[in-house]
Amino acid sequence: MKKHTISLLLACAVALVLTGCATEHHSTAYDYKIIRGTIGGHSSSLLPLETQLDQAAADGWQVVTASGGDTDSAMIILKKHK
Repeated sequence: MKKHTISLLLACAVALVLTGCATEHHSTAYDYKIIRGTIGGHSSSLLPLETQLDQAAADGWQVVTASGGDTDSAMIILKKHK
């Protein structure tokens, strides 16, 4: 019985190691982008933030964080897999 248990544990350990070696490694590297724009259609030299954000999302960018909002402009940091 003890011999079978050890054999089973060894087989499981080998299977786990081989599975880990065969697993594809995923890239965790990102490109980052900062966009600045106006909020609520206020006139400024900056483009409306909503327009920029819609385009960035269509290009695969994801929001990391945002800053502003208490004025008529804001900044958003975006990331995308390399």
